[in-house]
Amino acid sequence: MEGMAEVKALAGAGTAVEFRSERLEIQPLRFGQALEIIAAGAPLVEGLVAYASQSGLNDDIVFFSGLLAKHGDQVPRVLAIASGRDAEFIKGGDLAETLELCGTVYEVNRDFFDQRLAPLFERWRARLQGAGRSNGDGPTPSTS
Repeated sequence: MEGMAEVKALAGAGTAVEFRSERLEIQPLRFGQALEIIAAGAPLVEGLVAYASQSGLNDDIVFFSGLLAKHGDQVPRVLAIASGRDAEFIKGGDLAETLELCGTVYEVNRDFFDQRLAPLFERWRARLQGAGRSNGDGPTPSTS
């Protein structure tokens, strides 16, 4: 099953999560959704990025509980954008469901960014760095 999860992540596929007796399809964020989430929850997104950059962190319950304590007002809005539901619907979930939804949104997008976008950004960085180098052709600064 783990191999199938990798294939889905590489394809940009999402997953489903049960929330308030409904099945919510969580997909990698679209550009417009990412812009909305950045505007609505920059500190929340920064917390997720910091969490993702820490290797060996195994205490998800502490992390997500702390995230909700620090950024609880932003969480429903961010989850609403990511799930396609409204913030009031998200607020009606219990804590366990909300943590599960947070984790699912995070995992789907972490895999998507790590496995699809990170290599793309690396190629762009290499192109930009290559474009900045001179190969000896063209004008050069005056030596006078």
